[in-house]
Parts: sequence; C-alpha cells; structure tokens
Amino acid sequence: MKTFSSTSLASVLASVAIPLLPIAFVVLPSCSSDDRGFVPDQGPVFVSDAGDAGDAAPDSAGESSCAGTRCSRDLHQVIDGCDGHVVETCAAGEGCGKSGTCVPACGAAADARGSLGCEFLALPPDSTNGGTGGSCFAAFIGNTWDEPVNLALEYDNQAQDISGSTYVPVLEADKITYQPLNGPLPPGKVAIVFLSQAAIAGPVVDPANSKFIKCPSGTKAVLAMDPIQHGTALTKSFRLKSDRPVSAYTIWPYGGALSYVSSATMLYPTFSLGTNYVLMDAWLQSNVGMPGVQIVADVDQTQVKLTPLVDLPGGNGVSPARAGETSTYMLNKGQTLQFLSPREVNGSALVADHPVAVYGGSECMNIPIAGAGACDAAQQQLPALQQWGREYVGVRYRSRLGEAASDSESVPWRVVAAVDGTVLSYDPAPPLGAPTLLNHGETATFWSAKPFTIRSQDDAHPIYMSAYMTGGGTIITQMGDPEFVNVVPSGQYLDKYVFFADVNYAETSLTFIRQKSQGRFSDVELDCAGTLTGWQPVGKDEQFEYTRVDLSRGATPVQVSNGKSCFVGPHEAHSEGPFTITVWGWDYYVSYAYPAGLGSRPLNTVDYPVK
Repeated sequence: MKTFSSTSLASVLASVAIPLLPIAFVVLPSCSSDDRGFVPDQGPVFVSDAGDAGDAAPDSAGESSCAGTRCSRDLHQVIDGCDGHVVETCAAGEGCGKSGTCVPACGAAADARGSLGCEFLALPPDSTNGGTGGSCFAAFIGNTWDEPVNLALEYDNQAQDISGSTYVPVLEADKITYQPLNGPLPPGKVAIVFLSQAAIAGPVVDPANSKFIKCPSGTKAVLAMDPIQHGTALTKSFRLKSDRPVSAYTIWPYGGALSYVSSATMLYPTFSLGTNYVLMDAWLQSNVGMPGVQIVADVDQTQVKLTPLVDLPGGNGVSPARAGETSTYMLNKGQTLQFLSPREVNGSALVADHPVAVYGGSECMNIPIAGAGACDAAQQQLPALQQWGREYVGVRYRSRLGEAASDSESVPWRVVAAVDGTVLSYDPAPPLGAPTLLNHGETATFWSAKPFTIRSQDDAHPIYMSAYMTGGGTIITQMGDPEFVNVVPSGQYLDKYVFFADVNYAETSLTFIRQKSQGRFSDVELDCAGTLTGWQPVGKDEQFEYTRVDLSRGATPVQVSNGKSCFVGPHEAHSEGPFTITVWGWDYYVSYAYPAGLGSRPLNTVDYPVK
C-alpha cells in the first residue's frame, strides 16, 4: 500500500482553456491489395482481399493497381480508385463499406478494421490496493463522425440510464467543469461516462490512508457500487453502445493521480474481437498484488477452452485450470471469467467458439520487483492472435531523468512468440538480454533505453510486444510508476488519430513513430504544434523514425518551437503516411499509458490451439 501524498492539479490545470476538437482515438486506416493494408493518400481499395494478409516490406505500399473504388478517409464518400473523383456521397447514417458502396455507418467502421466501432466491452482492473476497490471508473467516448451520436450502456445485460452520468469536460478559467450531456453527443465532442463508484471505500488497513477515489464533485456515476467481484471469480461487465462509430477507452480510477494506482486501456470494438488468444498478464507477482486475466463473452453460450502453462487457482464458483490440461468454461453474454494467479499466465492458449474480449493485468505490480518503491494496477485489452504482427518498433516515453540523461533510462520490454522456431532480428542491434530465438508460448523480458526495431522471419511467425514504465522509487524525482501498454505492430499503423490526454497528471508526453512509405517519410501534423520536427532514425535501415512531443510539464503547457503551445486535453494528429502514437501520463508515483489508436486487421493466419 502506498503512503505518499500529493496535491491536486486542478488549480494549475484550470488556468488554461482547452478547445474541444473532434475526438476519437483513430480515424480508420487505409486498406489495399498490398499485404500491409496501408496506402498513403487513399482509403480502402476494393480490388482483392489480400490487404489483410500481414505486414509488408516497408516500401511495398501503393504498388497495386488503382482499379476499382476506394473510401475517403472519413468514410463518407466512395471514390474512384484511379482518378479520385467522387463516385457517391453517403447519406446520413451511412459510410463507405468494403463492397465499395454506402452501407450503415457501423458496418462501414467494421469493414475498415480500425478502432472506431459501435459496441465495446469494458470493466475495471481487478485491484483493491490501498482501499481503491470501487473507485471511480470512467469511459471516454469520442465522436469523430459528422453526425450526432446517441450513446447507450448495459451492465450485466441490463440497460442503464446514463442521462445523468454523461458529461462533456470543459477546462474553464478557474476550474475543470463537467457539463451534463443532454441528448446526443455532437460531432467533434468527447463525453465522459462515469460508469461506477462504490458508496464507500474498499477495505484498507489504515482508513486514514485510503486511496479510494470518488468521481468529481457534482457528478453521478451510473452504478453506486463496485461493478466487479475481486479475485478469481465469475463477474460482470459493461457494454458501451452507439448508433454511429465512436472511439473509446477507459481509465480507473478517474482522477487517479491521487490514487497512485491508475491504469488506462484503449477498447477494441466488438467486431474486432477474436476466438484465439495467447494470454498475457502484466508482470510478476508483487508483495501486494498478483497478475491476472479477464475474459468477457460477447454472446450467450460461449464456450471458452484454456490450456494454461501454469496452474490457475479456482475460487468463487470457478473451477481451477491445471497447467498443461484443457479446462472448459461456459459464459453467457457479458459474463467475465476472471483469474488471479501467483504465477504469470503468459503464453497460455485460449480458444472460444464465439468472439471474446481478453484483458491482461495486475492487482498492483512492482517494476522491478525489488527497489521500485510502490506498485500500480494494470490493465490492457489484448489483441487477438491474428492481429499480431511480425515487426514492432520500441521507443519508450520521454526520459524522467532529464534531457541530459535522455538515453540512460532503461525500461523493460516483453516479447511473446506464437510459433516454434521464431527467429528474431534487431535494428540496430539486439538490446542486452534480448532473445534471438523463441518457441511456441515463450516469453522473454529484456531492458533497453534506446530505440530498436524487432522483426521475426515472416508473417507465419507473429509476435506480441509490450512496453513498461518502472516504479517511481527507481527515479530520483519519484515521478511515474509501473505501467504496462501494448506496442502496436507496424502492420496496424494508421494515418490519423484523435485522442484525449487526461488532465489529472502533471506530465504528459507523446511518442510518435513513423514508417517510410513509397520511399519517403511523410510529415506528421499535430494540432497544437503543426508539422513535427526532431525526428531521429530508429536503427540503420532507415525505415522508421521517432520523435516525442510534451503536452505538459509540471502541470503547465509546453511551448513548441514555432511559438505555439501544447497542453493536455483533446488532440488530433494526421499524416499522408503510416505512423503510431503512444500517450503517456505520469505524476508523483503514478502513471498511465495507451496507444492512441490502431488497426485491427488480421495480419497472420496462425492458430494457437489448446490441447
């Protein structure tokens, strides 16, 4: 349990006004008949189905025929594949679909295979450290569509009234305010839905030192309770719904800088859920928390089979799952199978007969196990196996040691293989301790301060990679704390992102990585900074570059080189080429991170069977 103290940032944050921009984490990716699925300057091209086959060589994009039609980037028009003239403008409530015709908007989003969608499954991480169980759990919903969006919510398959619990955040001259959303969410706005908050704090040894976080004063959560049962259990989940495509992520606790245990995750829309996963948790067991996984059924009568690599203890009506044996569980719509385990489940196999959402996490993890000073909760929604790629770029957050030591803060990276004989190569060179060969289900952890690219030999050997922040006790300033975030494979990079940086953290920094396409690097534009500069090569093969942009330092805006300034809140970034963004926020012994968006295209055809 943490015993640190901090002061609220509200007085500082409230002094700066943030204009609200069109919000969502991503505008949908370009797809083509090449095997990366990305074509600069184009939307999806409907010539062949090969566009989802996997990652391609960096310069292969754009070599296919222009025949056929494609979608505009905003999915509102069908465009000729050769000369770019508008074939059809979609009517209200419609978007451009994979058939090259206008279809219902939610179907268009599903066809584009990005992270916009119309249904999402959500639940808080399984954590009660320091009395935080039942703390404020919130979802951010962004509307980048050009029409108002109606929002709805279910909990335990029961419709919930969100009319009194949905707000538009506004940073005014003297304070952060939460304006009630009356009616649909307008285009270009972000809504915060306060999903749950227990009436009283969870159990804690010292009630005077509870880190329980309530939702902001004057707001009301949908549920006045802790929405999940803790520990190994069958528990419940939320279903967020909209009638137009939106983007979504959750954060727990909201306002969590004062809880010291916060974690955030981008939510995958239900159309991108899979039936075959390699389970991943966040980190090793600490003295106050175990790693775990949460598995949520999208439909009734979903059979889930697990072959864990370690024993998963049973409890609360859940039968144990024995290492090396296949255990079967039946879940109904929205029901969640939740395991905590003293040993990590990484590399364990999951096969379901209907799509499921899978989250990996930890009650409260220390990184490193010794000397970190304090722990943080963790939760990331995991990609299905077919969304794994063969190529990733590792670039950590801006160093917490200062500019003079920008290359000296070493952090952990984890890689998991799905197939025997996965050969790994690195550019510029393997970091110390990095593996060069992994077999089916093997996980490797290594540390690196400097950027690198990791590749397997081909699409038939996909890998998963995650990035971490270390504990505040490892940093002289005691800023930041353990966090766990998915690294986006290059095959899932997009060309536009709109995202929201939480206003409750003193430090917020963006990590940008861009990929060469058609023989060149395209400019990346960030709304508050203009054309980004300061790009540095990743390795020697000249295929990737990175740069970092601070949105806040010491809870104050950051001046950029062209006289503009950046601060927390809503932002948009776009390019003519593929790139990715990871959002990092941290404060005194606390942090969060999430990818600003990603594609959800299938990049491989590998199966990871249960026994």
